[in-house]
Amino acid sequence: MKELKKTIIYDIALKKCGRKNNKREQLTSAKALLKNSKEVNEFRPLYHKIYKLDDTFQLLDGFTAIILKDMIEGLELNTVEGAYMDCREIINSCNPTGYEYEKVKIEMTELEQKAIELKKNKGGTIPTELQVHINNLYFNPVYLLRAIKILGTEGVTAYAHCSESKQPIYFKSELGEAIVLPIRPPEKVTDDEEANNG
Repeated sequence: MKELKKTIIYDIALKKCGRKNNKREQLTSAKALLKNSKEVNEFRPLYHKIYKLDDTFQLLDGFTAIILKDMIEGLELNTVEGAYMDCREIINSCNPTGYEYEKVKIEMTELEQKAIELKKNKGGTIPTELQVHINNLYFNPVYLLRAIKILGTEGVTAYAHCSESKQPIYFKSELGEAIVLPIRPPEKVTDDEEANNG
């Protein structure tokens, strides 16, 4: 019964998410990113709102950097003059279009399920089973899903680094591009530790 209830919750949530470009989902996800930015960049108010550099609109927190071609309707543009960080430089420094990156497929149903479950988990660390494992790197499913939705959900292509170096995952769509940093991988339990715990 408990498993059936969990499945129903997932099904409802997935129907709400949808797969096509959804402006409301984009706005909600952008607001969530900016809320997170206020928490991690408490003393850097320049990043508490979306801002414009040249012909791009940019958002960032401590884990995600996003560049958009157009303003997200419903957000307030930061018009304060200041030395804004250019997300284009952050993304270009990772060289995501280089040979060390390869196109990867992210299973959206699984990603959404993990994000839903993680939001219900109030602990400080992300349980291993809720982390998203891509090319030997681990990611927070909420951050991945948030970036994908801000980029429009439909037609988003993901690229991951081929090696185990701690490089971000790169997303690209017609609306813009983004990177999301990996999280610390789960600690490996040695045979001795497993024996002691057993």
